Amino acid sequence: MHSTNKRIWRSHPILFGALIGAIIGCAITLVVELSGVFRHNSSAVIQMLSPGYALGITQTGVMRTALIMFVEIAGNALGYALLFALPTALIVVIRRAFRSRSS
Repeated sequence: MHSTNKRIWRSHPILFGALIGAIIGCAITLVVELSGVFRHNSSAVIQMLSPGYALGITQTGVMRTALIMFVEIAGNALGYALLFALPTALIVVIRRAFRSRSS
C-alpha cells in the first residue's frame, strides 16, 4: 500500500493534496459539530434537533438540519481541498519551470 500511495503522490500531486485537504476539512467539521453537542455549545447545528430548540422535531426541521450539515461539510471539504491543492500546484509549476530550463 505504501508504494501505491507514493505512486499517486508522484503521478497526481495536486489531486492528492486536494484529497487530503477534503478529508481534513470533513474531519474538522465533524469534530466541531460533535464537540459542540458534547459541550452544549451553540456552535453545533445538530442541536437544532433538540427539543429545547423548537416545540418538537418535525420532518422539515430534520431536513433543514441535514441540509445545513451537508452545506457545512461540503463547504469545508471544498475550502480545505483548495487550501491544500493551491500550494501544491504552485510547487509543481515552479519545479516544472526549473526542470525545463535545466534540460
